[in-house]
Amino acid sequence: MKLQPRVYDFDVDRYPTMGLPEEEQLGLIAQELELRLYPSPTADFITIESKSLSDFEQITMYDMSGRLIWSQDGNTSIDNKITVDFTTQAAGNYIIRLADSEKDQSFSYSVVKTH
Repeated sequence: MKLQPRVYDFDVDRYPTMGLPEEEQLGLIAQELELRLYPSPTADFITIESKSLSDFEQITMYDMSGRLIWSQDGNTSIDNKITVDFTTQAAGNYIIRLADSEKDQSFSYSVVKTH
């Protein structure tokens, strides 16, 4: 199976970072959202925290095969914080995706699960 490149659609007026390398762009967007995912790597739990967490309709986590392994509505967060239980997951890399269809935006972040 041949992997296809991913395309990220950013509003250039809102995010005037398009000339920066991708890692720096994503870092600046995370700063704007005041988004924190910690700790990574983790062995048991990861916390997702953002001043805008309730704006995201859906927060999902996928394993590297694309299988959905966790999902929660952002508006169910308490104090703009959600804790995800990783204890039953195998060690490896996971993708956490925050989606806001009203603004037609989504953000994906990688986290690492250790033993």
